[in-house]
Amino acid sequence: MTDTLVPATAEAPDTPEQPVPETPDAPPAPVPVDNPKLPEPGVTSEKRRPIVAPWLRSRRDLVATVKRSAGHGWYATAYHGLRAPVYALQLGMMAPRGAARLVADTNRWVWDREAAPLRDFAVRSEDAEEYMRLARLRAGRVRLRGLVTVVACVFGLGFALWLYVMAPAFLYVFAAGGVLTLGYFGQQPDAPVIGPAVMRTELQKLTGSIVLRALDSIGNAKISAAVKKGGDMNGMRFTSEITRDGPGYRADLDLPYGVVPEDVMEERQALASGLRR
Repeated sequence: MTDTLVPATAEAPDTPEQPVPETPDAPPAPVPVDNPKLPEPGVTSEKRRPIVAPWLRSRRDLVATVKRSAGHGWYATAYHGLRAPVYALQLGMMAPRGAARLVADTNRWVWDREAAPLRDFAVRSEDAEEYMRLARLRAGRVRLRGLVTVVACVFGLGFALWLYVMAPAFLYVFAAGGVLTLGYFGQQPDAPVIGPAVMRTELQKLTGSIVLRALDSIGNAKISAAVKKGGDMNGMRFTSEITRDGPGYRADLDLPYGVVPEDVMEERQALASGLRR
């Protein structure tokens, strides 16, 4: 029997186990939240315009509108009617100036003075062909306009003589009307004889830019940031076109995200200043 010797091996000292690194979990795949196959709700907000004006459907509004228009017309009639003699006197004093303007404008029209700068330019540029063309054009115009003027003068004189013989009273009426007409064209453009009976203050037409300017002027940071963005305005947009609403205008729009109507209503004075109202 043979003994087998097994060599003894030295045991390794105790060593701490190295931790096995854990593999991180893979990020979940993004899930789209906007389903392209999701059907539309089919609910829209719409506003129908009235077929008949609101002031015609209400008896009270109709009566108020008729009274206002009638009162305005009566006031203007009384105002100008009381001043009619003064108007006639002032227009009569301005008739000579109107007659002078009529003669000057007629002379300028007959002799084709409006085309004189073109002919002068052709002479300065020594363009003989262009000048001859303009000269022939002027000759035809002067001939035709002169004929029209002579016919008008002869007809007017004959009509005046016929009225003098057949109806002298109507001649005085036509003469007075002619004098007043000459006075009307003889008045100063910046100081007309017949002025308005009621001085109106015209309000500026409300537009989208004015509304945005007014909202920006109230000092709300979110609204100001949305206005400065221009196209993408953080949810602020006009929901319908600006329309008339009674004596004023109506503008419907969505406010930016996080802004409530109370934030705007608390700044009424600043909003009115921005609207110039």
